[in-house]
Amino acid sequence: MVPLVLGAAHALVDLACAFVLFRDLNVDEVAPITVATWIIAYDALAFVAQAPFGLLVDRLRAYRSVALVGIVAVVVALAIGPSAPKAASVLAGVGNALYHVGAGGHVLRACGPGARGIGLFVGPGAIGLCIGILWGAGQVPYRMPIAAALVAILVAAAWAMPQAEASGVALRHGVRPRPARVVGLCLGLLLATVTLRSTIGDNVVEEWRGRSVAIVVALAITATLGKMVGGLLADRLGWIRVGGAALFVAAPVIALGRLSPFAAVAGMLLLQTTTPLTLKAIHELLPDRPALAFGIPSAALFVGAAPGLVSVWLFPAWPALLVATLLSAVSVIVGLRSLGDRSAVG
Repeated sequence: MVPLVLGAAHALVDLACAFVLFRDLNVDEVAPITVATWIIAYDALAFVAQAPFGLLVDRLRAYRSVALVGIVAVVVALAIGPSAPKAASVLAGVGNALYHVGAGGHVLRACGPGARGIGLFVGPGAIGLCIGILWGAGQVPYRMPIAAALVAILVAAAWAMPQAEASGVALRHGVRPRPARVVGLCLGLLLATVTLRSTIGDNVVEEWRGRSVAIVVALAITATLGKMVGGLLADRLGWIRVGGAALFVAAPVIALGRLSPFAAVAGMLLLQTTTPLTLKAIHELLPDRPALAFGIPSAALFVGAAPGLVSVWLFPAWPALLVATLLSAVSVIVGLRSLGDRSAVG
């Protein structure tokens, strides 16, 4: 219940932030290069800032409070967007980062050792982002309905998340301490697959962005489904089995995605099934720091997306995409195996 409510809020927060960026910054008197610069700055703030914010949230044990403050900040950004678009974009970036680490940290610590809860939380963000971009760029007059929906989900999130914060108490779920060198190696491998996944996914979307809005929407929907279903399947069938198989199968499918929209959609579905696994695995490495465990891979997502934000595509041909996806598969398998037996969770 809680991951679904917070997942719906995740979709609305991302929708509202994208709406602010693509509606309020994109006005006639603003040069396109200025708009692009502010969008890159927003992405850096919304993603990279999650790591330091997460560290602070874990120290305060204020997951619920920070998540709610993040939603309020995004509502304010919507309100001031028409008159102060740059200030609104900064506030939206801060609010987005705060919501993600507050709610994401809460889900990681509250939903047990499996990946299903965090998958249900992170999945809806992709479709929310897609809708927000389309509505913002399309000049749809939905500002007030979006704000009203955010206020409603704010109330729902406040009700769904427990009132009490576990002050100074880590919910370790029986995770045993690991040597620092093992933590460092495993974290590096998992972050490598997160970064590669980000770059690969952006390459697939960019291939179809100017060709078909319908395919871009389909890619967002399948990304959402992949994240939500990935955690459920992995908990049932085993993390290594699902994560490794999904990426090995995805490699040739994604390579064909430049030619076939069906391959692109299927490849995105397979690619994103590993998202909840990497998030929960990093939480196992940092059991006392769930918000930081959510924030660090978010920063890695920005690193992977950064070349595309400046129109530099690292994998311009299908062999490069194939190799990159295979490398991601190897990284996630070795990284998950270093956690111990992840054949099945239950």
